[in-house]
Amino acid sequence: MADPAERAAYLTQACGNDADLRQRVEAMLRDAAGADEFFGPEGTVVGAASPTEGPGTVIGRFKLLEKIGEGGCGVVYMALNKE
Repeated sequence: MADPAERAAYLTQACGNDADLRQRVEAMLRDAAGADEFFGPEGTVVGAASPTEGPGTVIGRFKLLEKIGEGGCGVVYMALNKE
C-alpha cells in the first residue's frame, strides 16, 4: 500500500491492540522500503554480468579473471579487486 494513511488504517485493523506486533511489522516495512537501494527495483538485477562479459572485463572495482562456474541464474567468475 503506497498511501501512508491507508497502510496505517490497515495495520491498526490487522494488528489490533498488539503493539509489539505493530512495531515488528512497521520495522519490516521500513526494511523492505530500503531494499531497493541494495537490490534495485523489483524485476531488475543490479550488477549482474551480461552474457557479453568475460575474462578481462572490469565491473566496478573488480576485474574478471576466469569463469569458474555457471548455472540457471548466472555465471560465476574469479575476480581481482583492483583497490
